[in-house]
Amino acid sequence: HVHGKTNKRILEYLLKRPIIAEELKTLSLQKESLYQSLCLQNAEEFQLSPGANDFLDFLVANNIPHTIATASQKGNLDFFIKHLKLDRWFDISKIVYDDGRFSSKLEMFIQAAENLHLSPEQCIVIEDSQSGIIAALGAKIGKIVGLGPKEVHECLLGLQGISEAITSLSQIEKEKLFEMY
Repeated sequence: HVHGKTNKRILEYLLKRPIIAEELKTLSLQKESLYQSLCLQNAEEFQLSPGANDFLDFLVANNIPHTIATASQKGNLDFFIKHLKLDRWFDISKIVYDDGRFSSKLEMFIQAAENLHLSPEQCIVIEDSQSGIIAALGAKIGKIVGLGPKEVHECLLGLQGISEAITSLSQIEKEKLFEMY
């Protein structure tokens, strides 16, 4: 119910009531602060998915347009950029995040495609949340790869529009993935 959703949707779901802007800001900061603290306390596990470095290096080396569309807010995004050194691979100005302008991740995917000067149909999304996959389908993304534990692959592949399910980015056949482009 909360994976891949904006803080507003997560907090309203957990509190079982609507929340106003000021309360959203306060609760979001508390939630993100706790999450970031847990990440830093578990430095061994706080790293990119296996294969991510190689995959992102491949995108950069081959001039393949890429960005991030995330339900995270700016503070959380900045935390990940800093600690995972994401600016090695991403043009930070093209990243789409929960800045309050988007009512859904679907809108974020459409904006991300626009930021790359592509149509959604020309894009590939690698997504780890069911809500994100549904949003990618709604945005008419050209190819969707589900990322998750082996136990959920059958469920992922059962979703309309999922072309592949992987447990880590190391499983992506990079050249094959982009042959449609």
